[in-house]
Parts: sequence; C-alpha cells; structure tokens
Amino acid sequence: MFISKRLVYIFFFSFLVSWIYLIFFFQDPSSQSNLRATFTDLVEGKAYRPYVFRRFLPEISKNLDLLTPTFIAKPLRDNLSNLFNEKFLGRSGRDWILAYFYANIISLISLILSGIYIIKLNNFLKIPKEIISLIFLFSLVIFLNFRYIYDFVTLFLFLICIFNIVKKNNFSYLFFFTLCVYNKETSLFLILFYSLLYPPKTKNSSIMIFLQLLIYFSIRFSIYILYKNNPGFTISPHFDLCIGNFLSPFKIESFFSHILIFILIFAKFKEKPVWIKKGLILFPIYLVLYLFFGISGEIRVFLDIYPIIFFSSLHSIEELLIYLFFNKKES
Repeated sequence: MFISKRLVYIFFFSFLVSWIYLIFFFQDPSSQSNLRATFTDLVEGKAYRPYVFRRFLPEISKNLDLLTPTFIAKPLRDNLSNLFNEKFLGRSGRDWILAYFYANIISLISLILSGIYIIKLNNFLKIPKEIISLIFLFSLVIFLNFRYIYDFVTLFLFLICIFNIVKKNNFSYLFFFTLCVYNKETSLFLILFYSLLYPPKTKNSSIMIFLQLLIYFSIRFSIYILYKNNPGFTISPHFDLCIGNFLSPFKIESFFSHILIFILIFAKFKEKPVWIKKGLILFPIYLVLYLFFGISGEIRVFLDIYPIIFFSSLHSIEELLIYLFFNKKES
C-alpha cells in the first residue's frame, strides 16, 4: 500500500514531539511545584492572581474530566494514579488527575500543531521543512524551565494568530484571538502586532482593531471580576529579583550567548520580511516586562513572540550563509 512521504514525515515528527514531551513534561508535573499556581488550584479557580486569569486550558480539562462517563473515568484514574507520584486532590476533595491527563493531551496536540504551523509560516526561507521542524523542537527545550501546563497551548494560540494575521485570514484570526484572550492576558500585544501590520487607515482595518479591543476587554474584564478576590496581584512585580539581576556579576559565557542571540535576531534587519520587522518591535517590550515583572531565567514569557524570534533568527542565518558561501563563489 502506498504511503505518501508527507504522512511518513508527520508520523515521525509527531513521534519525536511526543518523545520530547514525555521526557520534559508529562512524567514531571512540575506545574504542581509553584504553590501559588498548582494545577488543581487552576482548575478550581483558587490559584493566585495573575495565574488564575489564564482560564482556557484549566476550564477545558476540568469540563472534560466532569463529562467523562464513570465506566471510563474510574479505570483511567486508577492507571494514572500508578503513573504519577504527585497527588491531584483539589481543595474540594476531588481527584483531578484525569483533568491533568486531558490537559497534557491538549498540550501535546498544541505542540504538534505548533510545529505544523511553523512550517506553514515558512514561505520565505528555502530551508527544508524537516530541518526547520527539528530546529523548532530542540530550540523549545530552552523554554522548558519554570514551565506551566498552559505554556504549549499559549505557544500554539499565539502562533496561529500570527499566522492568520500574516495571511490576512480575518475570520479565523478573530476566532483564535478570542481563545488566546481567554488563555492569557498578554494577547493584548497581538492587537499591537495587527495594528503595526495593518494601521487603521482603512475601514476594514479599523473595524478589525475595534473588534479585537472589544473582545479583549470584554473577556479580560469578566475574568478579572470573577477572580478579583483571589490572593496575589493582577500584575506581579519582581523588582527585588530585577535589582538582583542587575547587581549580580556578569558570567562571560552568559554575556556572549545573549549577544549572539541578539545578533541572530536583528542581523540583516532590512532584508527581513515586513511581518518580522514589525513583529520585532514587540521584542524590546517583552524584554522590559521580563526584566521588571519576570523571574530570572523564566524565558518562557517569550513563547508569545517565539515564532517571530524563531523566523527572524533563521532568516539571519540563511542570509549569513548566502553571504559567506555563495557571494564569494559568484565573485
């Protein structure tokens, strides 16, 4: 029986993603380690602010758990309890281990779809899709510290929103933007990215920006009202950690690695596609927010704009290789 190369590629790609996910996430539920944002508290809406505001994955996994028939749920819970050392008893006394299982399945699917849409966005590079997907997967490993259960869902939702913005698929974009807003408050920056690419100079663009603002503030305000009495802060500052970062002595290898990353992202800036050049305006904004509101080493906050950083770096690498090897041959 004939099997297309595309199906074989998708199979091995999905296998590789699953393998990486099992090693780095599924059997190490470190989303339970932050006592201010345990999975069970997220599901029950008891987590600290701002973590509790990220409702998309907790609500889906909770409802899937509640809707699973008993004859399926019981054996599943028994087997999952043998797999995990962690306990998933909520404050209500309910065992949410099945919800955690569903959340991981959704996260894994999100990671696979992220790889597929990274390839779909590759319309300006000549690098083979197999190489791009491998670079994409292994570069994600550096984002796996301080991980939370909703991280890969965040990556996928931002990525597909960026894809639909670039492709001018307004209807699809508004749908996934709504999910993105429900998932994380930083979806506000998607509106900025859209406005940078399509300034409100036309009626269509103005309507789209208005709809995004309406969707964003309606959903985020509703979530805020619902969980405003939870402990924590709506915006969680870490000024003490920020000062500590600035006062700590530079490690030479860390310094040069950051310089290299910066060069890869911004080199050959004029030659980059317009959507990348506009998107990179978000990078310094995220960097400032990370320095003042992030935790040292928690670079997972850049997952929102990871597709822009990823393609900007690849574009720089491609331009560098062309300059080093092809230009010399031509001369």
